[in-house]
Amino acid sequence: MWRLCILLVSEEEFDTYAKVVVNAAGPFCDCVRKMANEKAQEIIAPSSGVHITLPGYYSPEEMGLIVPKTKDGHVVFKLP
Repeated sequence: MWRLCILLVSEEEFDTYAKVVVNAAGPFCDCVRKMANEKAQEIIAPSSGVHITLPGYYSPEEMGLIVPKTKDGHVVFKLP
């Protein structure tokens, strides 16, 4: 059971309880996790990349491709 402390715009503070808490902070998930536990190990590895558009004849419709790790350590994927 999680204990959440909520601070409203009115600055009134109250406790609420939840069975599940969803951390939907995207690339900032580690920051949110560290708010609850300063010793939490970082698990997010941000990346950057390039987007290119190719003609449709490079692959069948509704078929994607992923190469999880190339020789140089990159991830390559193609979406239809």
